[in-house]
Parts: sequence; structure tokens; C-alpha cells
Amino acid sequence: MNNWFTSVELVELLKSKGITYVGTMNKRRKHIPSEFLPQKGRAVESSLYCFNKQLTLLSFVPKKNRAVVLLSSMHYTSATDPKTGKPEIISFYNMTKGSVDALDEKCTMYSSSRRTQRWCMAVFYKILDMSTVNAFVMYKCYKDAKIKLQRKDFMKDLAQSLTRPHMKRRCENPRIPVEVRGCMKRILRIETATPA
Repeated sequence: MNNWFTSVELVELLKSKGITYVGTMNKRRKHIPSEFLPQKGRAVESSLYCFNKQLTLLSFVPKKNRAVVLLSSMHYTSATDPKTGKPEIISFYNMTKGSVDALDEKCTMYSSSRRTQRWCMAVFYKILDMSTVNAFVMYKCYKDAKIKLQRKDFMKDLAQSLTRPHMKRRCENPRIPVEVRGCMKRILRIETATPA
């Protein structure tokens, strides 16, 4: 997982259910010691480890003045990968992170997100973006392979199918301004009767 999801509480919960976890952590999380954060004095490609009974916390310096913090519930040693010379946790994460990065890239490419100060709206936008990606994946699995529909077009169709019933209701509301109702009728392709 990436730093959007990773927290000690989540990893411990998954571990109690028999599910292992490896992921990067946001540096603002409360469980990260200050020594694990980016510092000027740390050498490039140096590593710091922190172990408890179930979890391993790693801080790795890939570049000067930068640090990557990872949390794992399946690695219990400070072993390094003989091919790359990097910690084993980082090699494993890099090998398996493809789907998380692909999801983030797709969510960023066509996003419903808007700038907001409310955290609940930010979470809602993220859930909405992920849901549209998942819906498109399911659509491709079950739809006829001959029909080639781009994700952008799929999202437009999805948005219209979700908003169409609401727009129809609003078109019938006499309190809505005539211009707005006319605009909605054009979008819905509803023929308006011309006055005689």
C-alpha cells in the first residue's frame, strides 16, 4: 500500500486477521520517531530500523535530505537485497507496488476532486475516484470485448446515468428558473413544446 492508507492501527488489525502488510508511511503520522524523518546529517542509502513483536519500521535515505518510511508486518530482520543493496523491505515493496501506483495514476488522470478545507469531502472525492476506476475494470471484464469504450467516455456515461434522474426531477420543478430548466432539457434531449 502507499502512504494514503498505511497506519500502525490498520497493520495491527490486518495482522490479527492473518493478513500481512507492507507500505510506505506518511511522515506526519504520530508513530514515526523524529530520527526516522529526513535529516541533513544522514548518509545517502543509510537505513534505520525499529522492531516490535509484530511490526518493522524502516527509514531509508534514497537521496540527500530525503527519507522514505516503510512499515511491514512480514519482515523481521534488517536483511538487504543482494542484487540492489537496498533493504529487503524496499525491494519487496518496489516489486509489488505496481497496482497501487496504477490506481493512483488513473485517479489523478480523471479526477472528480475539488479543492476543499473539509477532510470528509476530500475522503469522499478519493472514494468516488477509486469507485469509478473499479467500475470501469468490472465493466471491461463483463462487457462484450468487441465494444471498445475509453475510460473517459465510460466516466461521462456513468456521470450522466447517475445524474439523469435528478435532472429529470428538477426539470419538472416550476421554481427552477426557465433558463436552467431549458439547459437541463437540452442535456437530457427533451423536446420542448414551441408556443403557437
